[in-house]
Amino acid sequence: MENHAKTYTITLAILLVITIIEYIVNFMETSVIKIIILSILSFVKAFFIVAIFMHVKYQKDRNVIIFFGFLIPLILIVYLAVMIYFDFGISVAN
Repeated sequence: MENHAKTYTITLAILLVITIIEYIVNFMETSVIKIIILSILSFVKAFFIVAIFMHVKYQKDRNVIIFFGFLIPLILIVYLAVMIYFDFGISVAN
């Protein structure tokens, strides 16, 4: 059995850095940019957790899992965040 301590340590460091960035971004004024940044960072964290700790990284069909499990939902969330922002902006202007 392989020792995955190095992989887990690197993953932990990446997740910690992303969490710190999310914490800092959280102090920004609420805007579509903030929502998009936090969404992307959350999906990156989810990607690392699923890829490493759930061993998707070692699957044969990992590209399909990444495409349908991460990229499509990320695109939809960013799209919805932008649409909500512009709808709210239009509602406030009227």
